[in-house]
Amino acid sequence: MPEKPMRELSLVLATVACTTGLLALLLIAFTPFSKIALLLALLGNFLAIAAAAALTIWYLKVLPSPPKRKKAKPLFERLVYEVSKMFRGYHPAEKLTKLIERELEDGLPRALIFLHPTAYSRFYAVLFLVSLAALMPAGVILLILLRNPLFIAFLLSPLIMVVIPLIEVQLRASSRRSDVEEELPFFLVLAASLQAAGLSLYTSFERLLLWRILPRMRREALMVKRDFDLFSHDPLSALENVANVHPNENFKGILLGYTSVLRSGGDVLLYLNSKVSELLKALSERWRRYAESASTLGEVTIAIFLMFPSLLVAMAIAFASSLSLLLLKIYLAAILPL
Repeated sequence: MPEKPMRELSLVLATVACTTGLLALLLIAFTPFSKIALLLALLGNFLAIAAAAALTIWYLKVLPSPPKRKKAKPLFERLVYEVSKMFRGYHPAEKLTKLIERELEDGLPRALIFLHPTAYSRFYAVLFLVSLAALMPAGVILLILLRNPLFIAFLLSPLIMVVIPLIEVQLRASSRRSDVEEELPFFLVLAASLQAAGLSLYTSFERLLLWRILPRMRREALMVKRDFDLFSHDPLSALENVANVHPNENFKGILLGYTSVLRSGGDVLLYLNSKVSELLKALSERWRRYAESASTLGEVTIAIFLMFPSLLVAMAIAFASSLSLLLLKIYLAAILPL
């Protein structure tokens, strides 16, 4: 019998056995029985519970577990590779592919886009050519019929497909840079504490993977762990490889400085403590600037929503001009709802 029906059958039998045992208990509890009937009910109850236990153990321990399915790739990733495979060797797309790839080759690791640069570039090159072929006839016809030069912009719109990957890489790299900047001081406090206990910076990244704190730094810890397990097999090389392609200069400098201090036999704890002091001081300065900006914004808000309407009302009362009333109506209709 196939494995899946056997599992389903075992679950059905276990359910029936448990139900039988429950009914037997209910009959014993609420129905008057003779001694023989009571013994039969108890025996049936015992057999049902034993059968349920045996089937459960058989289901959990004896039957082999089904093979794990491979996790499907994301739709965009599959689409990129399928399109790249279909148009491989297509001459008009290859030139544009090389041009885009030259601009993106160093940016993809920084943006954490785990796609081959050639496949990623060819995908957008094909999109550009397809959109150009679709829009050019319509644009030329509209330009001839309406004789409006604005339709030249309509013809140039496929260039967006070339610009999109460049913008996407820059935005993702910028987001990664700012995310790390927010959590780096707190991670360094943790790393310095563990270093004082004799645990290295690489171990700090490993420990971070076990805790539900600093989610953005956990992503960097995953990158360090991946490089160690799959490529370098050396903690210092893994830290250096991640640092060399990282968009955040502070994070990059700290990792490379740590590895160089460790290789030269310096005091890594003193190094980490000095970096903690620098980053906490910079964080304090950022919060001070934020407080000043919030205070300035509050003063401007008070001026707009309190002093300005009071001035308009005073002008309307003092001069009773139509302009004052008009300004007051504009304020009430347009500014106050904001």
